[in-house]
Amino acid sequence: MVFLSTCPKAHNEAFNVTNGDLFRWKHLWSRIARFFDMPCGDVQTLALGQWMADKEPIWERIVRQYNLKPRRLAEVALWAFGDFVFRQSCDVISSMTKIRTAGFHDTVDTEDLYLAVLRQYREARILP
Repeated sequence: MVFLSTCPKAHNEAFNVTNGDLFRWKHLWSRIARFFDMPCGDVQTLALGQWMADKEPIWERIVRQYNLKPRRLAEVALWAFGDFVFRQSCDVISSMTKIRTAGFHDTVDTEDLYLAVLRQYREARILP
């Protein structure tokens, strides 16, 4: 935001802004599984909104078991957004060429970022 608000080349321009790297979920799942100290299962195609509809009692048990902050499952994740993100039929690549040409070159490793966010959720007692 600082770059976009202070760079003259950004004035009245629209840019794609992403982490700047490319990744595939199939490579990240094993790292997420290791983070939670559990085996990584096989890829499954399902609609999260439907699959998670009856999982509130299971979540309540997890909250009690791990002494998490009480939150409804719907407050922890937005399943419809998960369906949008995880059920893409092809790789989604947003070109950063325009913003890089304007001078923005920061990059964040997406896999490391997701694990950092999961650590923050764990520290906040939202996830086990």
